[in-house]
Amino acid sequence: KPGQLVGPGVPSVLTDGKTPFEVKPPWPGAKQTGRRLAFARWLTQPDHPIRCVRTALEMRAALARLNAASGGPAVRMRIAINTGPALVGDVGAPKRREFTVLGDVVNTAARLEEEVAQPDQIVIGEATYHAIKDEVAGVVPLGDFKLRGRSRTLAVYAL
Repeated sequence: KPGQLVGPGVPSVLTDGKTPFEVKPPWPGAKQTGRRLAFARWLTQPDHPIRCVRTALEMRAALARLNAASGGPAVRMRIAINTGPALVGDVGAPKRREFTVLGDVVNTAARLEEEVAQPDQIVIGEATYHAIKDEVAGVVPLGDFKLRGRSRTLAVYAL
């Protein structure tokens, strides 16, 4: 129900009670993993960082529309985007396999979302910034952050 407190990764929280909010991956193979989406460049999508950014911006706009229409307490979200190599594929035992995405780039995106992003904010890592900087206006540098589990700081930007 709108305004209900739920844990992370519950897609039904984004609803007006009648129409479910769905994140539609921009092409076959983009994977929704609970609360995270993975955009894979091995699908011959060299522009995957900008596609991911556009999806995040669409998600934020859709949530704003939902909140404006609901009349109840606002639902808020944080989004973090990071770009780099990852292990993508089926992982697990023969009877319990799952298509998943693993790697430092994935962990870093999770840390950006958990440790840096504020409610209603989209943050991006340095590699994503360099991939999209000429195509997206209004990107703001937030500074260098020391994230849990990383030895070096990471330049972070907000959309």
